[in-house]
Amino acid sequence: MTSADIWLFFVLPFAVVVVTMLAQMAIRSKAYAGEIPWNKTQREAYISAVVAAVVTVAVTVAIGGPEVFVLYWRPLITTVIVLPLGFAVALTIFGVWRKVRS
Repeated sequence: MTSADIWLFFVLPFAVVVVTMLAQMAIRSKAYAGEIPWNKTQREAYISAVVAAVVTVAVTVAIGGPEVFVLYWRPLITTVIVLPLGFAVALTIFGVWRKVRS
């Protein structure tokens, strides 16, 4: 695995998951006070995973990625791998942001 593969298949999905989750949490942050509701946050994580997988596949196609079989399973697997890390980072950033803001 080359350095470009690591950027494409691990860093890109991680960044997309974090940014997508932060955007979703920021949109609905005005709707609640107190604790972060876990059921909605888990749904946001799944939405972020789908967005990250689509973005990774699209970028891979745009740069002329590997054969068709690898083109789809590799981004999906790596997105699933980075989802818990992106979820944790987004929750941490959002929690700190809420504490600092209030």
